Amino acid sequence: MIIRVSMRNFLSFNEETELSMVASKVRSHPDQVYHNIVEPVNKVLKLALIFGPNASGKSNVIKAIDFIRASVTGRAGTMLPITTYFKLQAPLSNTESKLEIDFKSNDELYRYGFLYDSGKYPEEWLYQITPSSFKLLFHRKVAAGSRTIDWGKTDFGPEEDREFYDFVNKATPDNRPLLNELRQRALPLYKSVYEWFDKLVIIYPNTRRGDYLHMYTSMDLQELYRENLISCDTGISDISFVDVEQKDVERSIPEPVLRDMIANTPPLDNSLTLIHTPGSRYIMGFKDKMPFFKMMTFVHDIPNSNDRVLFDFLEESDGTIRLLDLIPLLGDVQNDRIVIIDELDRSLHPMLTKHIIETCVKNSMHTESQLIATSHDVNLLDPDLIRRDAIWFVKKNRNMGSVLYSLEEFKTRNDKDLRNAYLEGLYGAIPYI
Repeated sequence: MIIRVSMRNFLSFNEETELSMVASKVRSHPDQVYHNIVEPVNKVLKLALIFGPNASGKSNVIKAIDFIRASVTGRAGTMLPITTYFKLQAPLSNTESKLEIDFKSNDELYRYGFLYDSGKYPEEWLYQITPSSFKLLFHRKVAAGSRTIDWGKTDFGPEEDREFYDFVNKATPDNRPLLNELRQRALPLYKSVYEWFDKLVIIYPNTRRGDYLHMYTSMDLQELYRENLISCDTGISDISFVDVEQKDVERSIPEPVLRDMIANTPPLDNSLTLIHTPGSRYIMGFKDKMPFFKMMTFVHDIPNSNDRVLFDFLEESDGTIRLLDLIPLLGDVQNDRIVIIDELDRSLHPMLTKHIIETCVKNSMHTESQLIATSHDVNLLDPDLIRRDAIWFVKKNRNMGSVLYSLEEFKTRNDKDLRNAYLEGLYGAIPYI
């Protein structure tokens, strides 16, 4: 789980700022808090929602987490810039971004961070957080071709292991963090740390995350989709994969492209490929070395009739397509996953957004999952839905830098109408039109 994320000189955040998931003394919604984590952290929030006007920097909080993940894993949820420093400096005096994250992995607390400057990592560090101190595991510095490292309290075992990891440090290029190099080599040192980043789920507005290939083979996943599509009143009663001919698929994808895809796919009976087109989703498989195709469709019941009709993706609403991308997260939170979403409410009715939050909290009851999201939906500013310490705002200061702050900074009565107070500007983070 995430305990804290901080950033400095990163995109629109000039000054050092942090998002803390440590719970305050708020007593409401105890089901939204994990208790007795690992000393010195006792209570951690399951949920954080970030509000603010357009261009305030909300998405850059998500990108900060994604940038750390991408640095460690080489995998990003969206295109991330090579130049990350705050550009509205006059004069330009600092091009180094600082990113840092505290998290729990395998019952241990860690702090990992680095400096980043135009494609290079001049400094990188990892600490274990103990009840009494920060235990240095490594601190790496890169400058003028020199790659020095202080291994701190790292336990290598035999001396030859220490020499090997010294070699790994020197072999790690300047444009790659050491933690990424350890992961690339599948080395055991701090495996629980770098594998933690692989489990982060980050969803942007343009993310297409529907797990349709898995759904084709998993009745449990089909049931998860079916239940939520029905409960969200989409008009869909079922999902069906129907047989189609190759010529039908060629109406959605150029024939040469499809033929190359067939030729370059091993004709094995267990080989399945998802074909993603603007209006359809197809599953391509092989039987007796011959390709076959299934089209994913949505079943709608015709009113006052026992008949049913099939809809393609192109015939469903933007909100339904967005819901298809979000439904997997309802399963993720049952499996100790951290789900981070930019614009949770995009294309969704406010009641659906509320349903997703409530379902995530309920499904995470016996896990250590978290949901962090940005939103414009002021209906979520509801003390009956979420805790006050789970509400965050982002605004621009007079120097056009983003400022992230918690509702807890305001002395707010428990019965306060947060929605109206926010729209009236009592908490800032609104557009001044």
